[in-house]
Amino acid sequence: MTEQRWLTAKQAAHYCGYSSVSYFLKLVRKYNIPKYGPKKNRFDKFDLDEWMRNPDIFISPSGRQRIRRTFKPVKVF
Repeated sequence: MTEQRWLTAKQAAHYCGYSSVSYFLKLVRKYNIPKYGPKKNRFDKFDLDEWMRNPDIFISPSGRQRIRRTFKPVKVF
């Protein structure tokens, strides 16, 4: 039997040893762990193994997440 390569968020959290899926997803956002699939809801087991070996390789060089600039202030007179 072959081992499953693509994992859901719940499976990936369990695979990495986290009991909380929400905490795992918080780490996914912090470390920019790649997500795959049409709905971006799958994780590659190889990426998770690399992240667990060396988490710093997934952090962007600036060390910060990109901030979306959708809010534009309006002058009030």
